[in-house]
Amino acid sequence: MADNMACGGGDKCIPILCPDAQTLGGVFNDMCGYGYATLCRRMVTDDCYGCQVNHPSQRNHPCLYMDEEDMKEYRQRSLACMEFKKLYEDFTESMDRLGLKPEMPGEDVLRQIFEKWYKEQEHTILQGGDEDQGADGVEEENSDSESRHTRTHIRETVFRMMEM
Repeated sequence: MADNMACGGGDKCIPILCPDAQTLGGVFNDMCGYGYATLCRRMVTDDCYGCQVNHPSQRNHPCLYMDEEDMKEYRQRSLACMEFKKLYEDFTESMDRLGLKPEMPGEDVLRQIFEKWYKEQEHTILQGGDEDQGADGVEEENSDSESRHTRTHIRETVFRMMEM
């Protein structure tokens, strides 16, 4: 395997770029959001009878007719279930599989990123805004396009690996 290749399982190898710690911190921030959205979606579908029985009619899917208050409740419940330890383990496992562990920021830095992300989500929920408008853990305006491309590439690779 070439130095710039990572295998996400099976015979599929994915070319990667060599990121810095700030870029990997941004990927971790994105993983927090991905885990949160996945957890929220799972909670909604677990509570929906139509999803539980895979009902063909949309009328039997109350998850499709939720109002703002219902969504706020699910977002609060999902956020309360977020655990740094689980995200950290998933992230370090992904970095190991990609061969990026030496470049990875320390646990204390990642914990700060998680806590900042968590507080931003709490604030957004309390304000009644959309969770996608929260600030990012990495200052995008100061990073060049190659760094953004690297971050996007690693994030997509990690998300694909998490879905395997």
